[in-house]
Amino acid sequence: MAPALTTTGSADTSITGPTPAAGRPSTPEPPRGGIVRTTLRRWVHPTAQDALLLGLVAAAILAVEQAAHSGTIPPGPDSGHWITTSYSFIGRAHPTDFRVQPWLYPPALFPLIGAVVLATGSALTTGFVVIALLLALYGLTTIHLARRYLRSGPAQLLFVALAVLNGTTLQMLFWAGYPNFLALSEVNEAFVFLLAFVRTREEWAGIAFFAFAALTYLTHSLTFVVLAGAALLGLLLLLADDPTLLRLVRNRGTWIGAGIFLVAAGGYEGLSLLLHIQHAGYLFTNPATYVIDPLGLLFRPFGFAPAFFPVGTRFYLPSGEMAALLLAVGAAAVLVPIALARRWPGRIPRRLLLAIGWCAAVLLVPAIGYLVHVDTDYPRFAYFLPLPVALAASQLLEIGIGHWRSGEPASREAPPPRPRPRRDPTVTAAWIAAGVAVVALFGTVTLPTVTSAESQYATPVQDNGFLTAIGYLNHGAPPGAVLSEDAEYERWVEALTTRNSFAFSPSWLQFYPEEIADEEYSYWALNSAYVVADGGAGLGFSGPNLTTFDAFPQYVPYLEGVPFPAVRLALTSLTVSYRSPNGSAVTLPEPDWPAPSTGLAATASVASTVFETPDFSLNETASLVGDGNAEINLSLSARGGASLTGLSLTLKAPVNDRLGDVPQFSGFQYAGGSSFSLTLTGPDGALPTLSSLPVSGTLTEPPVAATSFVSPPVNRSYLTLNFPASGSAYEVGIDLSAPGLSNPAIRLPDTFTTDGFLSAHQIRYAMFQTAPGYQPTVSLFERDLGFSSVYNSDGWQILAEAGS
Repeated sequence: MAPALTTTGSADTSITGPTPAAGRPSTPEPPRGGIVRTTLRRWVHPTAQDALLLGLVAAAILAVEQAAHSGTIPPGPDSGHWITTSYSFIGRAHPTDFRVQPWLYPPALFPLIGAVVLATGSALTTGFVVIALLLALYGLTTIHLARRYLRSGPAQLLFVALAVLNGTTLQMLFWAGYPNFLALSEVNEAFVFLLAFVRTREEWAGIAFFAFAALTYLTHSLTFVVLAGAALLGLLLLLADDPTLLRLVRNRGTWIGAGIFLVAAGGYEGLSLLLHIQHAGYLFTNPATYVIDPLGLLFRPFGFAPAFFPVGTRFYLPSGEMAALLLAVGAAAVLVPIALARRWPGRIPRRLLLAIGWCAAVLLVPAIGYLVHVDTDYPRFAYFLPLPVALAASQLLEIGIGHWRSGEPASREAPPPRPRPRRDPTVTAAWIAAGVAVVALFGTVTLPTVTSAESQYATPVQDNGFLTAIGYLNHGAPPGAVLSEDAEYERWVEALTTRNSFAFSPSWLQFYPEEIADEEYSYWALNSAYVVADGGAGLGFSGPNLTTFDAFPQYVPYLEGVPFPAVRLALTSLTVSYRSPNGSAVTLPEPDWPAPSTGLAATASVASTVFETPDFSLNETASLVGDGNAEINLSLSARGGASLTGLSLTLKAPVNDRLGDVPQFSGFQYAGGSSFSLTLTGPDGALPTLSSLPVSGTLTEPPVAATSFVSPPVNRSYLTLNFPASGSAYEVGIDLSAPGLSNPAIRLPDTFTTDGFLSAHQIRYAMFQTAPGYQPTVSLFERDLGFSSVYNSDGWQILAEAGS
């Protein structure tokens, strides 16, 4: 009979329960705390195999750091935010923005980041060091997990490579999923001690498991939910195999550990209540996320951040079908081992049952959450898959090879090690195969993924020009918050200046109502002077100084909280034709009119603008009348003996600014008469295909057919309408509507102004790139909001409020 694969010093043979189930071989019980002593001994006196595993971790760190250092600022839209939040934990000056207050987010990560800030004295250096530190912690805990769950050297090598070098996990560092990444390390340790508790039933192991569960709870909520599900399913499988494990409920380690968990979790929640801190509501705060980042996109990250194989075709399913698939596979992962364990008790290794339960939880938790309508971003669950899948696959491969070579049952728990020849060709082949797999993984997945991830999350802040602009704010600029048009700009402004900062970013990925509101206010502040809103759309008005936006108003429907700028009435296009009291024909365009007066209704979504000239007055009333439907009414009256002859206006496509992913405007469809239409096509959240939004328009009065037309012929972006006014008064209305509109997370006030938002948050600076796409917003701030340029260099410009 051929010898078994080589074992390591931490093989399963060293730890079994004192009262094994029938059919499960008994092995000597280790001394109390044997796992800790064994682990410490291995770290102090590493073997050649240990050095190899540590080399894999080092290779991952080098690859990630090399890619990350291609920019001057660490990658990821949230990297600056985590660093800023850590300031409050180390007594350092920090913004007063509610999003960086201590205890708002689970706190365990921030003392760690804060310690690095104190050690380096630099927010930028901290970002790069934290990336390496988190990856090192994850790599070391993965090695620890490998030692406890795998016996053979080749299997440990393969598992550590799959867990640490896979592109999905490494890509998390480039979008700055720092809390999630740290929590993965804590889950690794929780499973190490859960296995030890099951085998030894010693109190210390149970206490350690609950301690790491509590630490996970205090680090990342979603990861804790996965850990809880994985532990429960794993224990269910173990109980099916060995019902005597139910005695663990009475073990003092369970009660003490549970007490530690309750004190930690309850203390955090109690302190939050005492300080009136409202945590993010990941369950029901943002219904838009459920629709536009749904379960059907669960495997979406593998399309750009592959786990084990090079990038392939992205896999999508309708969410109902995805839920059925996950439930079926997850249920099979639970029921099949239960059936096998009941048929052949003691034959499936406990370590494998725990790994299978872990895999099943990653599948079942999102599926069940979707069925009960939990509002969260479901593709995030893809980042939990590679680790347990790699662990279970490595175990199955190891067990299968052991069974083929030894002729013994592959599922036998902890068979005693056997002496092996000095040169075992099968073991050598296993090492070679594992080595080839590692090299292939590193070359075809790791390196391409970290390179593309850095490019994917690269933004203009990662250049020296941004840092030079930050230097202006830090040296001599009076106090005041900063408004910008991108969330990453906002978060690094806060990290590097300790000023409050605001920006527009996708609100469907946020779970604080205040943050969603601030981001929507920021969106309107960057393109409008005042706004009318309801739960389905907004009407934004440019100022009376004729900014580049030139919208009186612009109609912006919401698709699940995502703004789709649709059409605007150009103020400068308004022209009134009339006969003066002396009988002469006059055509007077709006730029020659006196400045208008504007009023916003206090309790309704209505804005009125009145234009007065000696010969006529024009009253425009714009309102939202429910479900995002808009009405624009123009009431024209002659004055002083004049006689009206016509009214002309032009509806235009939205301004192509740099605010998010501007939907594509298909062009006006107009064949005469009182109806027109247009279609918008653009990204709606994370949905894999572009969404189309048809917008319908109806005129209450028919225009003059001969002089009403769409232009230019190519993109049809202007719809000019001429109306045959006569006598002393004329009135025309434009009704706009679109189907399926909603902004489900919040409802903005019926009316509000940009001045009010800027004043409420003490926003005295606006920071933009100097690229042409930002000129509409720059024009709005300079010509209508009283800002002026105070810095313009190296691709960046800063505008300051008058007096700042």
